[in-house]
Amino acid sequence: MPKPATPTGSKPPADDRNLVAVDETYVAPGLEDKLRILWEKQSKTIIAAIALVACALIGRAVWHYEAAQNELAISGEFGAATTDSALKSFIVEYPNHPLAGEAELRLADNAYRAGNFTEAQADYGKAQTLLTTDPVSLLAPRAELGAAVSQLAAGHDAEGAAALKRLADNSARPKGIRGQAAYDLASIAADAGRTADLDQLKAQISQIDPTGIWATNANNLKARPSGLSSTTSPSLPSKVTPDVPASGAQPASSSSLPVIKRDNN
Repeated sequence: MPKPATPTGSKPPADDRNLVAVDETYVAPGLEDKLRILWEKQSKTIIAAIALVACALIGRAVWHYEAAQNELAISGEFGAATTDSALKSFIVEYPNHPLAGEAELRLADNAYRAGNFTEAQADYGKAQTLLTTDPVSLLAPRAELGAAVSQLAAGHDAEGAAALKRLADNSARPKGIRGQAAYDLASIAADAGRTADLDQLKAQISQIDPTGIWATNANNLKARPSGLSSTTSPSLPSKVTPDVPASGAQPASSSSLPVIKRDNN
């Protein structure tokens, strides 16, 4: 049966099912009532959001824990690599890890001590490439110095001296490394009897780090009379430390590690 049309000009019946009578006895809902109403309407959404945030925080904590454990394991493997073959295996296993550069540096030092200067130069170069990716590492300049000293030890005097000069003149390098590079050049000048070059290098070392051990050692260098043979040989790069005044330091050899005599063959 068709629904009777609403008479023209009349209003549809109002929906007063949710109306609340407001008079002098009406009390507006307080904060607690509003929160209860919100909870009743949005409780599922709120619980789901809290659960999602909790899962994200737990997942992040687990990731950090696993990453830390992984780093401990890698550090343990590096510490246990006491032979050249073990160091090479470590580098193959973790080629992109910062410790791979340190492993290459250890290989280079071992090759230098053994008198394998060409191999040492190559390993120092690889170490420098790997260690340069770490902007705060002090080991990359040490590898650079090692490559230069290895050239000298192998008898490539011109190339080695040029590399040392670039390093000594580079103000971006640590003072200790620059001082040792300049000191090695000064030793060469002293051995060759080049007094003017020796004096110039002494002044440079003093300018680089006037209170450093290399300035102290350089003051003891004297140019040899022409024709006398020299027993001085390039030194294995010493360990790098942050640039701090060497107050109270006693004169020492150019490296705390063994000195390898130059191969003049």
